Amino acid sequence: MLEPASEYVQPRVSPYCLAAHLTSAFLIYCGLLFWTVLSVVMPEPPAESIAWVCGSAKVKILALPASIPVCITVVFGTFVAGNDAVCN
Repeated sequence: MLEPASEYVQPRVSPYCLAAHLTSAFLIYCGLLFWTVLSVVMPEPPAESIAWVCGSAKVKILALPASIPVCITVVFGTFVAGNDAVCN
């Protein structure tokens, strides 16, 4: 006897859910990475908070131009992956 056709034969992922999930994961990862870089660059926070802010600004200036194109590419890639999750 033949089994009835199931709607779950080919798995699909909503591209919006996938993009939201991956974007939040990247934000968490980038925050942790930024925090780790700050602790490596400045292990002990100085008494003056101005030096700490200047140190974080230097790291931000270096990291921002590299991270923006990577994040845009990854987020747009999730829309493609969500529409074509399984290739036969």
